[in-house]
Amino acid sequence: GELALLDSKICPKRLELLGDDRTVVLHPTAFSLDETAFNELLVKMGFHSDESKHKLMLMFWEELAVVCKSSRVVRKGEVRPESGVRESNFKILWTNQGVAQSGPGGPGW
Repeated sequence: GELALLDSKICPKRLELLGDDRTVVLHPTAFSLDETAFNELLVKMGFHSDESKHKLMLMFWEELAVVCKSSRVVRKGEVRPESGVRESNFKILWTNQGVAQSGPGGPGW
């Protein structure tokens, strides 16, 4: 379908798994609501409000973790060249320890 036609930075063909807990690590723009093409696809699918999109994405992150046998899903942050400290800048999108850090207003959105 249309999802497969999206740029691979928005809809990756492969997923990166990291560590013993198989953390799913996504590219900064992968499945991001900030990406116009992905956002427009969700609208076509009937997800018009921000709230409905956020609920869908929370379910998606959880399902992605289950399929990948992972305990969490994270998004890579952009590396800031001006920063003197090397930080991972990963944002937690979903974890099996609860979702307090996920969802609207959380660091992964």
